[in-house]
Amino acid sequence: MIVRKQRRTRADGGYQLGFSQATDLDGSQVVSVTGELDIATAEQAYAYLSDMIDHGYAPVRVDLAGLTFCDASGLGVLARTANHAREAGRQLKLTAARPSLVKIMRITGMDSAFPELSAPVPVR
Repeated sequence: MIVRKQRRTRADGGYQLGFSQATDLDGSQVVSVTGELDIATAEQAYAYLSDMIDHGYAPVRVDLAGLTFCDASGLGVLARTANHAREAGRQLKLTAARPSLVKIMRITGMDSAFPELSAPVPVR
């Protein structure tokens, strides 16, 4: 992978959310999200992800392995981003979502927007 962009956002003077974008060997864009996706960072996250959708040509994968927290505003960003991608005719997939996030997405019905999350959640 080749990293192309990195950006971190700050809220209340501290690091909260980071993004990096790379191109995978298959040509798809991979956006890695690290930190907290919440009410303080939701609009910045939506702006970044929708920019990747609007200015790219390949499928977009959002790697959530580094996401440590996601509240209802964060879930809203993921839903809005999925709608934006669909309207733009682009493919968007989530990868490496933590089991706790997948569980909440299933409870709220959001998993239907992301069929790649249909694998069973490991029991801990």
